[in-house]
Amino acid sequence: MAELDILKFQTRNKNWYVLDGLTGTVLAIDDLILDSIVEISSGKSMQEIRSFLYYKYKNTYNVNSALAFLNSFITNKGAFLNNNNKYYQNMRGTEEKLDTELINEIFNAGHIQQLILNVTEDCNLRCQYCYLSEGYHYTRNRTESKMTVATAITALDKFFMRLEKIKQFNPGKKCGITFYGGEPLLNFQTIYASIEYSKLNCPVTPIFNITTNGTLLKDEILDYLIVNNVHISISLDGAKKNHDRNRLFTENNGSFNIVRNNIMKLKNAYPDYQNVNISSVFDYKTDLRENCSFFVENQMPPMGFITQVSILNTDYYKKFSKNDIENFAKDYYGLMNEYIDNKIKGETISPYLQMLYEIRLISSLFRLRRSDNKLPIMPYTSACIPGMKVSVRVDGTYDMCEKINETFPIGDNEVGYDYGKILNILMEYRTHVTEKCHECPLRRQCGMCFALCCKNGKFDKPNCSDIINAYLQNLSIIFSVLEENPHAYDNFKLVDQWAFNF
Repeated sequence: MAELDILKFQTRNKNWYVLDGLTGTVLAIDDLILDSIVEISSGKSMQEIRSFLYYKYKNTYNVNSALAFLNSFITNKGAFLNNNNKYYQNMRGTEEKLDTELINEIFNAGHIQQLILNVTEDCNLRCQYCYLSEGYHYTRNRTESKMTVATAITALDKFFMRLEKIKQFNPGKKCGITFYGGEPLLNFQTIYASIEYSKLNCPVTPIFNITTNGTLLKDEILDYLIVNNVHISISLDGAKKNHDRNRLFTENNGSFNIVRNNIMKLKNAYPDYQNVNISSVFDYKTDLRENCSFFVENQMPPMGFITQVSILNTDYYKKFSKNDIENFAKDYYGLMNEYIDNKIKGETISPYLQMLYEIRLISSLFRLRRSDNKLPIMPYTSACIPGMKVSVRVDGTYDMCEKINETFPIGDNEVGYDYGKILNILMEYRTHVTEKCHECPLRRQCGMCFALCCKNGKFDKPNCSDIINAYLQNLSIIFSVLEENPHAYDNFKLVDQWAFNF
């Protein structure tokens, strides 16, 4: 008997679908199709299966048609059944080889995308949910440390050396150079020096990015960023009440008025500048409906990201009552239905409402189309190979991501990549996280990554059922819309496409 390799979900119209694990195909089903899949997986002979289905459905033509379709799909694609067929064996084989030489070959083949310079660990705000605060475990706390120009230049040089090799066979290669913090504009000197140095020395086209709290966008800084085409992501948590509840100055004063004024100054001074967006965060006390109205009425720049305050390795959520959670859930799912209705009708949607749900649909809409683009040593989950992007701390230590805690370094400015550490991380991730992923129908489209399961120098097994349920809910939203409006996502795109063009 073979294990089924499918996941079922239902749309708002009560129609059922299955997601096939190997191919990523979503298939509309009825009871006959589902029963046929189950019977085929049972190991019974085709004669036994036909007899059972003839008896149950009293329609030989429909039964024969269903079985013919399924047998063809299984034979040609290896679909529906997680067993030892040739497709399953080939997929398992992709994860066999893992050594430092192969990792180096992958980087030399062009799989290097982004350098993140954490130019300061300091910030002029004291946001209640900041991951650099005492409220989060296993992360470094806020300090006054700043990256020197020399440290930044050394990191850039090592990054450029890699890109120089890649350029030889990929002359159209681009790279991302991102400035992060803390609040990066507290160390504008290093940002300025890094941009000027990169303009002269980067062997490929650099795309500069910065994430800022928006309070320090003085005229001369803003002018420089715009002139150098820096992609600016400004943190704004919505309407004043929502923003000022969490995003506070050191004196506990809200930052909304200053941030909003700086955004309007940017828009007025550079009305045609496209490379700016808003990054917004919410928690269980965020008034989502008020934010929907706010972003319509105030003509803010496009939404780039909307994310929930991280629930990982933190005590932050202990302050919310059961009533807070229930009220939030009521609003969240009510707005979800409004999003579906508006999308079906093709009506204009609040930028906040649209991004609130479409940021979570990205994985389902795009991963279904890209499910075969997996590197052979990381065939499961969405984790990248450590080193594909590098986050540099103020002291020159390398991390694999700006979201990872500091217990997983992968090198430094002195030695460059430490391939032994990268290999150990991959082996630990394989052992503790992806060991049984081959059994899961979501194995090729799972959103799990290093940052979502890291603790103090180790990886915890994720709650796979939560990941699966969230993904199936995404599919339910998408297909609830598509059943009524097949062209609703024809022009779907990310507002901040620049982030993915490296």
